[in-house]
Amino acid sequence: MKVVNGMAIDSHLHVNTLVSPNPQECIGEINKNPNIRNVINVGLDIATSKESILISNNNPKFYSSVGIYPLYTESQDLDSLYELADNERVVAIGEIGLDSLKSNFDEQKNI
Repeated sequence: MKVVNGMAIDSHLHVNTLVSPNPQECIGEINKNPNIRNVINVGLDIATSKESILISNNNPKFYSSVGIYPLYTESQDLDSLYELADNERVVAIGEIGLDSLKSNFDEQKNI
């Protein structure tokens, strides 16, 4: 990781889904750490993308990426994703792609 002016920017974090059983504790540690300038917290589907935006709205070091992970394509609404992306704290659409090794490959292509 390249540290700019003594501060790091984490471009791919899942604080509300994968990082910790206690996301608020992790968020607090990041907020207190003077060496972390910003983080981009990544949503895996519509629900976790909404959570990511909520975290970003309440924590100045946090920005969000919204997306739909290839394994979570079922019951996901692309219009909702685009609406979520229209938020000033959203800096990317991520977790969008194809995983041909998964059984839902045709559904992934549709999304």
